[in-house]
Amino acid sequence: TEDGSQLWQRQYVVEPEKMLELLDNLSGQITYKLKLPLSRDERKFLATHQTDNAEAYKMYIRGRHCWRKRDKENIQKAISFFDQAIDLDAAYAEAYSGLADCYLILSTVAYGPLPTKEAMSKARFAAETALGIDDTLCEARTSLGVYHFRHEWNWAGAEKEFKQAIRLNPNYAPAYFWYSNLLALMGHSNDSIAAAEKAKELDPLSPLSDLNLARAYYYARRYDVAVNLFRKMLDENPNDLKALYLLSYVYERQGLYQESINSLEKVYEKDRLFAAAPLGYVYARVGRRADALRILNEIGDRSKYPIVPPQEQAIIYLGLDDKDRAFALLGEACRDRFATLPLLLIDPFLDGIRSDPGFVELARCANLPQ
Repeated sequence: TEDGSQLWQRQYVVEPEKMLELLDNLSGQITYKLKLPLSRDERKFLATHQTDNAEAYKMYIRGRHCWRKRDKENIQKAISFFDQAIDLDAAYAEAYSGLADCYLILSTVAYGPLPTKEAMSKARFAAETALGIDDTLCEARTSLGVYHFRHEWNWAGAEKEFKQAIRLNPNYAPAYFWYSNLLALMGHSNDSIAAAEKAKELDPLSPLSDLNLARAYYYARRYDVAVNLFRKMLDENPNDLKALYLLSYVYERQGLYQESINSLEKVYEKDRLFAAAPLGYVYARVGRRADALRILNEIGDRSKYPIVPPQEQAIIYLGLDDKDRAFALLGEACRDRFATLPLLLIDPFLDGIRSDPGFVELARCANLPQ
């Protein structure tokens, strides 16, 4: 890296069934050419792979490709690919971990929603199956940590798994991604930002890494930094619905209500249920009560939306200043252990009600760190 000289380069043309052989060949050649001092365990690690079935490996790679895109359609495709990988190799631990990662997010309106109990039961089974095959697999450790984080609300258990995953593979970006969220929940804002920075460093081309970093700054109440990061994302992809969605929350905290509405209305045009709750909330905040009630009635129509997590309606009731209904619905979400409730409760837009007895009870129910 000092003088930019090229140490090694080679092109390969291989058949798909020879891909696993190529991977083993490449790892050996690269470490030799770079004269990397590797321990015996590191050499053993480079020489191993999770499956000898080339077709199963191809299905797994396709599954991870879809999973990284993170939208409703691609998550379902990812599940299909991981299932095919497992059908081809029932002992393919990484494929089970990939399956767990899909189900861990399927109870939310952004990706599902699948009923919480069903989604999390499938996620836990897949993660524990992966670890039963290989308990040193960092992907599976991360999956189990996310299960503890998003369903059991077992913060110590989640942190243990994330740290173990990072020890097993310090270059696995998703472990840092999820650990940054846990650290934010625990009130460690600077550490959360540092973990999000590390995830971005390891996976710099991932929009999710950018999104997670901007969100970490938002949770830290560093709104100016968060806005700049979200705007940069939207300069590159103006149709990034998740960036528009989260940017609206920052605008609301800054008192830029019309800007918040503009962002959410763009999301609402593409995915009504995803944007409904925050849009209804901001409508209520600016006095557009009829619009807020319209959205509230819309998401309450079970012929259109058979499954709507109760916290979505609760957010709109908070905007309407109907705390009794809001806290009752959030209590339902808590009893259901809805995946994103703890992060909702640390969200800055709820700062004004943290001293309310209803909120205090919710925080206790959700096992929020004191």
